Amino acid sequence: MELAVSMPTHKEYPIVIHWHRHGLFALALGLVMLAGFARPAAANLLLNPGFETGDLTGWSPSGAASASSSAPFVHYGAFGAFLDGGTTPPGANAGLIQSVALPGAGTYAFGGWLRAFTIGSESGVFDQIQVSNFVSITSEGGVVGASVANFANFQDVSIGALTRASDWVFFSGTFDYSGPAGGTVLFNFNLQNQFSSTVSAAAGDSFFLEQVPEPATLALLGAGLLGLGFSLRRKRARRQFPILAARGTAALATGRPFRRGL
Repeated sequence: MELAVSMPTHKEYPIVIHWHRHGLFALALGLVMLAGFARPAAANLLLNPGFETGDLTGWSPSGAASASSSAPFVHYGAFGAFLDGGTTPPGANAGLIQSVALPGAGTYAFGGWLRAFTIGSESGVFDQIQVSNFVSITSEGGVVGASVANFANFQDVSIGALTRASDWVFFSGTFDYSGPAGGTVLFNFNLQNQFSSTVSAAAGDSFFLEQVPEPATLALLGAGLLGLGFSLRRKRARRQFPILAARGTAALATGRPFRRGL
């Protein structure tokens, strides 16, 4: 896009400079608005959340729980977690639990990726998952947050005794914590086969538990971006004025209109 400007007097110069000023201001304002929707990356409070150590470091297992490098049980990286429910109905329970010390009061988000496996039919898996809460956050014996994965698109597989497998499903949830810094919660990834006549297994990967930044933190980020926008505006105006002035003088001398590419 080009803007043609006649240059009979120097009073025309502010038209171009003002365009840059408003353009940079709009850019800065847009960045501020974006900051209101984009959350800064938060620290994952879980140890070994993707099981990339190749073992269950950081987790307390129960039943047949293990870290696996088998492709069907891995969503990202080289390893994932596998909870084996056995082969005979009603099957066995299995779980992974990690105790996490929270940095202080606030809202926390948790989630990750899950995949369900069955022997025969998946008809009972949904009831089982609903009853067991599948992944939950507990504190002092009470559940403060829970998330249920709705598994779908089961396909035929042949993984040992397992014959059906769902797609990977992302799950997430939040909970509020009002206790002191250092208070602990438990991240529970569990499989409870006694609630279903269908033996099932589960895989989990890329878990996270993180504190959600406060609005004040986002406001500070937005203010910083706005300040950056104003700084860029001033620097650009200082660079552009000598150039535009020289071009304007040349245009006046030749009688040709001054064209500024935008």
